[in-house]
Amino acid sequence: MPVALFGERTALPGKWSLGHFFPTDKTLEPGDSVILDAAPLFRGFLVDTSYSFCFGNDDAHRRMMQHLSQYRDSVPAAINDGESFKAVAERVVATMSDAGYEPVHGKHPGEVLGHRAVKRPNLPFEIRMRGFDAVSLLWFRLKDRLAQSGIGRRSPLWNTHETSDHPAHDGLWLVEPHAGQDGTGAKWEEILVIENGRACWLDDEPPHVRQWAQIAAGRAYRPRV
Repeated sequence: MPVALFGERTALPGKWSLGHFFPTDKTLEPGDSVILDAAPLFRGFLVDTSYSFCFGNDDAHRRMMQHLSQYRDSVPAAINDGESFKAVAERVVATMSDAGYEPVHGKHPGEVLGHRAVKRPNLPFEIRMRGFDAVSLLWFRLKDRLAQSGIGRRSPLWNTHETSDHPAHDGLWLVEPHAGQDGTGAKWEEILVIENGRACWLDDEPPHVRQWAQIAAGRAYRPRV
């Protein structure tokens, strides 16, 4: 299900849960931060993408976007240095916290910095849970529970838990660092390719990289209309 968050909801305030992602009657106001998040299917694979901007001008959002840019270099570099998934996730949390931001990706389902891009089963039906793909959500939960119990070897979730205390698993990973502070939130999400333990981004110039260049040049970085 596509998700649109704006205003203080982009920072996932309070005890945020899956149900809080559902639509509300909040209206978009000038100066609001905005996050668009969707999980499209590409050739049967469930992948995620996110886009963050500000509806107008807000220095806090601009600074937050600049802060988030560092993780596009530091995350794959740490993996290529042999750090565990857990250590990488903990480093992102510590760096955000030291900068005064709340690492609110810890409030995402599974508390993930990232998760696997998975191929959905070719079923003759769909099961939806208030708009969300229930089959995929249950698969992620089941595989993680198996990894926690020691039955499954690999969790599809990448977070600060013990199930992520291992070298990087090969595959396609959706990385989504998300920061929040004082009612403003921002994130980006991109496909990280890990092959033979080496990490690189699938795309050289996704939208958020172009946004960072616009921010560095002092230009507007919201979508063109």
